[in-house]
Amino acid sequence: FDGYQAAGIVGIREGTSNRKLALPSDVGAYPDAISNALEALRLAGVDGPYSVLLGSDAYTALSEARDQGYPVIDHIKRIVSGEIIWAPAISGGCVLSTRGGDYELHLGEDVSIGYTSHTDKVVRLYLRETFTFLMLTSEASVAVAPAGTTA
Repeated sequence: FDGYQAAGIVGIREGTSNRKLALPSDVGAYPDAISNALEALRLAGVDGPYSVLLGSDAYTALSEARDQGYPVIDHIKRIVSGEIIWAPAISGGCVLSTRGGDYELHLGEDVSIGYTSHTDKVVRLYLRETFTFLMLTSEASVAVAPAGTTA
């Protein structure tokens, strides 16, 4: 989602043409921040469904938060037509359209097999392959900075 500058790969979050937003320090205000991101997508002419990706800190805080006894995550589920996804590899989050046609998956040609362990009956191997996303439309996402940072 953040790309890889050394290889010239622009990530979904850094390549967006929408203004970057920041998560509020108060988790109870997350629904307002997500609503602002959804509004930006709609104003850019981007249809849903929409999904929300949150880094581990933001996702954990959201999962634990209550607003007068009602889970804050349920407020967000009511306004987002897609999924709320735990994305521990990012800091902050991203709101994006999952309508299709905005990103293209590129699989690398470097499949490798590796050894993990073995017993007298089982050998454990793994496969590894690189992949990246090519952004076809820059307006289909809104990057969301972590709480306490500027957008």
